[in-house]
Amino acid sequence: MQMNTQEQVEQAEKVLRLSWIIVFGVILFSVFTVTPLVERSTPEGWEWSAPILPLVVDVAVVISIRVDAIVSRLGGSTTGWPLALRVLTGGASVALNVGHSVLQGDLVGALVHTAAPAVLIVVAEASLKWRKEIAAATARIEAEHREREDARRREQREREEKARADREREQEARRLERERQEAADRERRREELADREREREHAARLAQQERETRPGWRPSARTGPTPAAARSRTARSVNARRSGSAGAGAP
Repeated sequence: MQMNTQEQVEQAEKVLRLSWIIVFGVILFSVFTVTPLVERSTPEGWEWSAPILPLVVDVAVVISIRVDAIVSRLGGSTTGWPLALRVLTGGASVALNVGHSVLQGDLVGALVHTAAPAVLIVVAEASLKWRKEIAAATARIEAEHREREDARRREQREREEKARADREREQEARRLERERQEAADRERRREELADREREREHAARLAQQERETRPGWRPSARTGPTPAAARSRTARSVNARRSGSAGAGAP
């Protein structure tokens, strides 16, 4: 089953940690099985050191495979010497476990004692494979999460840019409307001033005409002659000057 969520990866990690129970049990059984064989080949007085060898060999199997899992997760190579170490420690574990039974000619015992190191090796190798799968799933999930986050940030940035552009358009539209309204107000005020000026001039003409039509009206020096009277007086003075010029020029 493909792991598609971080919760599934965490569940797989929890289940995989249970393999340490198997590893601990196998190592303990191996120590009990191999110790009599090592004691037979140990100098007198050093029999107490017999459990150290099976313990070291089995721990080396586990460590080699665990380190390979870490290196594989980091993208390194697990072939060459790492592979040779796994084969050597696994073979040594099997040989130590079946050695005592083989020396006694007990083939059934040899097969029985092969189970423990075989389980240890298979569990360790399977854990390596599982951890590779978990690492690949974790990397895929993280990449998908980054893509979703990038898409979310990109959409948010686009929304913010669109909102900013809308605000700018609204502000520009309000500014243009305000300028248009101000221009209309100025034009209206000019028209009102022109209308009032025309009304004053019209009222002044009407008042002047009304005064001129009254009986006995004479233009006063204060108010001055009307424009028509002034034009008539100017025309008479021009004609008088022309007449005087013509009389002076006669023989």
